[in-house]
Amino acid sequence: MGSSYNIWQMSEDMACYTPVPYYRTRVSCGLPNEFGDVPAEEILVPSILLSNLKVYVVDAGGDSMEGARIFDGDPLLIEKTRHFEIGNIVLAMVDGKQMIKTYYVDDLGRHWLVPANKKYNPTLLTDEMDVRFLGRVICNLRKPSDSMNDVRRSIAEYLQKTSSGDKAPRIPTREEAMEALLKVGP
Repeated sequence: MGSSYNIWQMSEDMACYTPVPYYRTRVSCGLPNEFGDVPAEEILVPSILLSNLKVYVVDAGGDSMEGARIFDGDPLLIEKTRHFEIGNIVLAMVDGKQMIKTYYVDDLGRHWLVPANKKYNPTLLTDEMDVRFLGRVICNLRKPSDSMNDVRRSIAEYLQKTSSGDKAPRIPTREEAMEALLKVGP
């Protein structure tokens, strides 16, 4: 994610005291008042992430950005901006549908929104489309324990696909999941 941060990898004693609007709405993986009146809650984040930026938080929806480690339900810190670089993960609205995708411009100057999951096709942005960029993802606020649950669930799904017989596989323990991760590397 370029200049993104993972607040969970920062120092445990770092104070989270800056309130940020948190719109509890899922965006396909923007800004909620673009889609209706969803009242904002507040979430506290470290000031170091903000640097005087205008930000808000939304939840990702779907699996189109799994390759970028953005999973269904992840809270994403979004910078409200209209200036992007190639490779930024952006929040955009295309013909009324909000989506989180990677922004790309090809050698011919065509603009694309690209998912991070091979199950989905990139979207070529054309003049006929109503396209609005609502911001860029600064970081994923998912907690490490959520990541471990994702790892355990992935292992269980893999075991289910590869197991023979009708016996349902057991979900690996945290220790077994950590051991499996160490074997495959980062």
